[in-house]
Amino acid sequence: MGSTSPLSARSAARDISSMGDTGFWRSGAFRTAMLSGVLFVGLTVVLLALVYEVATSTIEHQISASVEARARTLEQALEEDDDTGELSNIVPAQEELFRYVENAEGKALIADLVPRQHIIGAEVLSTEQVQSGFVDGGQLDDSGIIGFGMTGRDGGYVFVGQEDEQVSELREALLQAGLVATGLAVLLSFLLGWWIALRNFRRIEGLNTVAAKVMGGDMAQRMPVSATRDEIDLLSAQLNRMLGQLENVMGAIRQVTNDIAHDMRTPLGRLQRKLEQAQIADDPAAANALVDSALDESRTMLDMFGSMLRIAQIEGGGLQKHFVRFDLSAMLADLADTYRPAMADGGRELVANIQPDIEVFGDRALVQQLFSNLIDNAVVHTPRGTIVRVTLEGRGNDWIAKVTDSGPGIDPEHRPYIFDRFYRADASRTTRGSGLGLALVKAVAEAHVWSITIANEAGLALEIRPAK
Repeated sequence: MGSTSPLSARSAARDISSMGDTGFWRSGAFRTAMLSGVLFVGLTVVLLALVYEVATSTIEHQISASVEARARTLEQALEEDDDTGELSNIVPAQEELFRYVENAEGKALIADLVPRQHIIGAEVLSTEQVQSGFVDGGQLDDSGIIGFGMTGRDGGYVFVGQEDEQVSELREALLQAGLVATGLAVLLSFLLGWWIALRNFRRIEGLNTVAAKVMGGDMAQRMPVSATRDEIDLLSAQLNRMLGQLENVMGAIRQVTNDIAHDMRTPLGRLQRKLEQAQIADDPAAANALVDSALDESRTMLDMFGSMLRIAQIEGGGLQKHFVRFDLSAMLADLADTYRPAMADGGRELVANIQPDIEVFGDRALVQQLFSNLIDNAVVHTPRGTIVRVTLEGRGNDWIAKVTDSGPGIDPEHRPYIFDRFYRADASRTTRGSGLGLALVKAVAEAHVWSITIANEAGLALEIRPAK
């Protein structure tokens, strides 16, 4: 298994720290927030322009409809009578209303203002397009005129116009309001963008800080997760799960290393002594016997290495991808049939009481290894004449499996430690075994979220069931 050197870890941590030194104003969060602010301001300007256009167009349309109605009224009256007084009474003079009426002979009957040319239909006129002609001598303002002109059936001409002062005032008010709204939008978008960017920047800085500490060797660090549950929190939660698995793997590797350092020293010493004795032995037969014994010792150590690595892999996690639903009852029945003849030859009896059709979700090979280790443990640590019982009962996910024996059992002071690596209640080490069998059982059970306990019965009784 590879590992990260302290030098490379410190270098990676410095790289992460240097990336955090780019500053808030150059951060991606700030640029994104400012871009969003620019888009917000742009949309605000477009919206204000649409409001400006719709509002002014609506007022112009209303004025145009009003002057058209008045022009048609004058045209109908002109067909009946071209009396100037009567026409003035029909559409009286107003401050902002301008009339021009001429009869079929071209004589001007009413001339509040005079168009330089006959205008047919609706049109917006500027002061340059009309000639001032107020009866009272007043002057036309700088604003334009919204007018409507038409030719009557008798050949006369009518034009009615209204000063667009309302439209001009509305335009000015909308422009002022638009400038104020745009300024507020710019200020608001900047403040909001700055706040959002600063908040995200601080959260990302927190992730960078944790990453630097993890790269520095502090595997207990976890990414901060807030209550908002947004995408950064989801990413942090995923990273925390990854860090948890990584911490388990690294812890398992450290544990394996420590176990090797403490518990492999004795067998390695025996192996060395046997090889040294074989090297200096005068009798070839004795030398060969010592070499054979050394080979047996090396095979035992290889088995121990394999068991330790297997336990580390299981404790490292990631086994769920191999889980399938299988028949635990059938597997235990087959296992009992496999062990029964060999145990009978050794003077022991295997009794199986297995309820059928109990299924579990897990790694079939590992579960089989778990129960094989329990049966092997009962065989190794019990005398001839012992009865080993394998039972399974329950329903659905509420099941319990037991492996019990009628042997001498285990003293209470040893019970808290029997699942530890290399722990052996037999301090003299006269019984075979490496002290890893029950450690592997515990690792497999925990990987499946099962509990394993020592039952209070005669002999040794181990119970396995789904964890509550």
